Amino acid sequence: MTAGLRLAWICGGLAILLAAVAAGSLLVGAASVSPGTVLDLITGRGPAGGTDRTVVLSIRLPRIAAAMLAGGALAVAGAGFQALTRNPLASPPSSASPVERHSGSSSPKCRVSARVWWTRSG
Repeated sequence: MTAGLRLAWICGGLAILLAAVAAGSLLVGAASVSPGTVLDLITGRGPAGGTDRTVVLSIRLPRIAAAMLAGGALAVAGAGFQALTRNPLASPPSSASPVERHSGSSSPKCRVSARVWWTRSG
């Protein structure tokens, strides 16, 4: 199997997995909506109003879209960071400053703001 074919299979499998998880998240939630109703609402054959329409089209679909966009943005940012640093294993321990590496903090600003909050709340 060539590298291009292997990459195509991996990307296809991940796309199928993403579609399955998105479809599953349309069906799972505090308000139970039947799969037939979800399918009718997505295809435009569902009722013009009601709780099911609000739950599926105004809550669940935007949440899924936002999660997909955020995940894609993080993937692009990670790939860009790895390309920028020319480090295929760009991780905080290998790419952080020496202060961040030993403190366990993501940035010195976090430590300062946490210290200010702790001082004012105590």
